[in-house]
Amino acid sequence: IYKLRTELKKLQKLLGITTIFVTHDQSEALTMSDRVAVFNNGKCLQYGTPQEIYSNPVNSFVAKFIGDTNFFKLKVRNGSALIDEKLPVDSLNKTGQYLSIRPQDIEIAKSNENLPNTFKGVITDIQMNGMFIDYNVKVKDISFKVTVLNCSKVKTFTIKETVYISFNPDSMRAFN
Repeated sequence: IYKLRTELKKLQKLLGITTIFVTHDQSEALTMSDRVAVFNNGKCLQYGTPQEIYSNPVNSFVAKFIGDTNFFKLKVRNGSALIDEKLPVDSLNKTGQYLSIRPQDIEIAKSNENLPNTFKGVITDIQMNGMFIDYNVKVKDISFKVTVLNCSKVKTFTIKETVYISFNPDSMRAFN
């Protein structure tokens, strides 16, 4: 697939042609395109570069549709933001009804490194996907998917192990 995508992009540039590529495969859309349009029910919700669409989705549909995300209810009470009304987060004044955090934006560690939004949790599932390892970490009955690059430097964890997860407020996206 990688070689085919590379050849198609080379051919398109060589011939100097504009191509409209329609797909439901998000990975294909992001890798093949200079510009992406995300549609839902015939309406264009967002148009931009693959990086813009992925990093700054305009609404919850785009956030869920393009790539993987942790998606939570967000409640602001007494000036504090709460995930699922249980977990207080430093949100840098983000407001909305929902919160999205990409799994690769969450750090996982064996000890508390005192980073922003650090929570103690327990690993409930591990999926080794070759290049990546996905961990499901439960914090106060809230599940977080954490994706880590599987490389020689990666720390390994086990199911039922107590860990600390953290994420920077800049990695959170709030939506209505």
